[in-house]
Amino acid sequence: MNVRRTVATFARIGAAGIMIEDQQQPKRCGHAKGKSVIPFDRAVSRIRAACDARDELGGGRENGIVIIARTDARAEHGLEEALKRARAFREAGADVTFVEAPRSLEELERVGRDEGSGPYKMANMLLHGHTPNLGSGKLQEMGFALAAYPFDLMVSSIAAMNDTLKRLKARDDDRDYAKSQVEELWDVAGFNRYYEMEKRYS
Repeated sequence: MNVRRTVATFARIGAAGIMIEDQQQPKRCGHAKGKSVIPFDRAVSRIRAACDARDELGGGRENGIVIIARTDARAEHGLEEALKRARAFREAGADVTFVEAPRSLEELERVGRDEGSGPYKMANMLLHGHTPNLGSGKLQEMGFALAAYPFDLMVSSIAAMNDTLKRLKARDDDRDYAKSQVEELWDVAGFNRYYEMEKRYS
């Protein structure tokens, strides 16, 4: 019931997609230790509930919120169980299937070429994680339609912030960002839109 409500809420506010997974709570990063998944039948029911909520809102598979069904079963139960779940998720109505953390190129190829888990599959390209890192062209050749690059922005952001903090500590009277960067920040944060809205009501 919680899954149904969550999907319906995300769809109503205009989200393009949502990922529903089979991990036990509290959930962990897909490449972290100590993951566990809920039983097979409960996992499938969870995905079915998500797809029912999507369909009942009138969009269906063609026009509704995209349901990405993720399984973390590879770590605990092996690749065969993960593929079994991905196939069942597709049969339950999932738009995209996502087998997290295949451990080799061969495993990645098996996931990508598995017809039973549907035409749209997702790969997670976490650099220095369990899964071999491949370019988008190679992933597409293998059968993947989506790829996530989860740490790239965070790693580069942390490096940039640490560099800035070191420079501030060394010399805080010689800061060097441009006015155009401030203007970009204000635009990204939405200030300019807020100002336009203020004019409407003033």
